[in-house]
Amino acid sequence: MEGVKGISSTMRSSGRKMCRTLLFTSLFILLLLLGAATPASASVHFVLKDTHPVCFVEEVDESTRVVSGEYTRASGAAANVPARIVVRDPNGEEVSSNGLMVGAHAFTAPVGEDTSGQYMLCVHVTERGWEAQSEAQGILVEFSTDQKSSIIPETEMPMLKRQKVDGLEVFTFRDFGGEQKDILRPAEYIRRVEGALTTLITLVSDTHGEIEHLVGRFKRMRRTSESTYTRIWAFGIITVLVMVVVTWLQFTFLKSTLRQKKLV
Repeated sequence: MEGVKGISSTMRSSGRKMCRTLLFTSLFILLLLLGAATPASASVHFVLKDTHPVCFVEEVDESTRVVSGEYTRASGAAANVPARIVVRDPNGEEVSSNGLMVGAHAFTAPVGEDTSGQYMLCVHVTERGWEAQSEAQGILVEFSTDQKSSIIPETEMPMLKRQKVDGLEVFTFRDFGGEQKDILRPAEYIRRVEGALTTLITLVSDTHGEIEHLVGRFKRMRRTSESTYTRIWAFGIITVLVMVVVTWLQFTFLKSTLRQKKLV
């Protein structure tokens, strides 16, 4: 009996170990699957320490009409330092220039019909001679293409040297795991469009009211002018008739007077 009890206890212990092993293995496989299913972030993090621009290149095909993206600028010692995001087309012409404001914001730039190709997006400080003494005093920026991430981590992503365009080192969003995005419209952009449409509707309504007011005044002036001209003509005709009647009466009276005095 003691031997049977020992064997059964050994089997229970082995079963518990196997269950723990299977459980840990299942958890490990689940974590691996979750890690594989998590999409990689397409955002780029960098620090502006001086006026030297940080530029990126984005490939734009013929079907794309807007180059858009998001950025997040951290608040800190350099929060009041002016900076801008400039977008240039493949011909080197500036198509958009937006201020780099503190917080999370979106930006857009139009794409012409015949200007597909490499668009250069540059972020630079506009204050001449500005230079940060350390990274903590610089401008921490997160530049995103997928418009999903807006969190700035504490660590900075390493800057890789890429191709040079017009003497500037540029990056492509594909180098950081990004993909060419479709034409996206952030909520702030839609709100600005709605505000502009509301303003336009108000202006059109005001203009329509002013035009109706001017037309009404013109009609009243025309009626007044027509009635004035009618009264003038009527008064003129009456005056002529009165003069004719008075003249006839004078001649008649004069003729009767001369006949009475037997002068005629």
